[in-house]
Amino acid sequence: MSLSRKRKVGFGLTNFGSLMAPQALTFTIIPYYSSHTVFGQPQFLPLIGIALLIFGIWDAANDPLIGHWSDRTRTRWGRRKPFIMVGIPFLALFYYLLFNPNTSISADPTQMFIVLLIVLCAYDFFLTMSTLWYAMYPEISATMNDRLEISTYLQISGIFGLAFAIALPPLLSNVLGWNATSLILCLIIVVSFSMPLISVKEKREFSLDKPLPFRRALGSSVRNRSFLTYMGTQLTLSVTYSIALGTLWLYTQWVLGLTGMEQFLYLGVMLISIVPALGVWLIFTRRKGPRRALTASVLILIAALVSTLFIGEKTQAIIMLVLAGIGLAGPMMLPTVMLADVCDEDELKTGVRREGMYTGISGFITKISTSISALIITSILAYTGYVGTSTTQPESALLGMRLVMGVIAIVPLILSLVVLAKYPLVGGILTKLKKDVESLHIQKAKKLGSR
Repeated sequence: MSLSRKRKVGFGLTNFGSLMAPQALTFTIIPYYSSHTVFGQPQFLPLIGIALLIFGIWDAANDPLIGHWSDRTRTRWGRRKPFIMVGIPFLALFYYLLFNPNTSISADPTQMFIVLLIVLCAYDFFLTMSTLWYAMYPEISATMNDRLEISTYLQISGIFGLAFAIALPPLLSNVLGWNATSLILCLIIVVSFSMPLISVKEKREFSLDKPLPFRRALGSSVRNRSFLTYMGTQLTLSVTYSIALGTLWLYTQWVLGLTGMEQFLYLGVMLISIVPALGVWLIFTRRKGPRRALTASVLILIAALVSTLFIGEKTQAIIMLVLAGIGLAGPMMLPTVMLADVCDEDELKTGVRREGMYTGISGFITKISTSISALIITSILAYTGYVGTSTTQPESALLGMRLVMGVIAIVPLILSLVVLAKYPLVGGILTKLKKDVESLHIQKAKKLGSR
């Protein structure tokens, strides 16, 4: 049964804060800690990347465990909503603490490193709980059209979240300071993360499924060929995304010479170009399938990143940003559709809906990529002589930023194309999967009705 347009839009709007909070952190954490703490000194700069790498390893246990925990939860409010209700206030608290470290601690590299690591891990624990609504997405939509439309709404609202993530920290911090800026971001987090509690209704029939033990659930997930190819693709795409986004602020400021509102307006060109591109990829996917659409979008993104090596003036920058927006639209929209298909295939094999486990592992992949990219970025910046507290940068640092954007960020994209070519849920296999899982859901609904 197809979902109503109103419900699709309502569900899609929940992605605003879910994208804004982590991306604001990704976009600002290196510039913030390199200019407001002792990490601004070149010899201490890689400590930011090391902290983020350890934080990513923590995700290896955190995301799958919480996801599996939610799969096994049975309450009158559903499987995911209790976690969201508990996670939101603590998420806001630790998000605030990330951008308001104690002044005395921020001057000591050892203490600053320890505090940053602890607060990051606490933030991520409650972020995982608060974003379990992602696990609702595959179970409330069964058809390709529903999933494509919901994913489109998710990404459109996510674009606004990304725009806030890019615009608010630099604009508000210059006027109000980081204390007030982080409070405003926390308020947005609380409001937007609470929306799934109102707009999304979990399907009761899936609560009748007998949950798998953790070891069996984890083992069957990591042996799933469809999931392994999805996971490899998502990891490589996420690494590129994190590297590009983590360097974008510095690249537009120092290489392109953009500051303040001008910087935001140029980045806005990229964000605006994503919206019509989502419609293009939606049509392309309906005709050719998600694998071909994602492949085409990745090739466009590679072309955009290559151009960052040669851009010398602002008109060229606009062309590059438009091209990047078109390319980014595919990786933003299509992996969620592919993961939903993977969950369908798994349900046919195990008889159980296990979105929590799969989105937990997927969340780990996304976050570990952020940690890997942060270590890469900070190491290259330190090696090339970047000084966060300086008003000018040496040519070597500018070259380093170009190489990160135009060379380092492309390598994972090339690997993603190799892995994506082996993704099996295409053509007739995918069509049969849809018919079989629809029949299974009808049986489960009848079983619920007979109780």
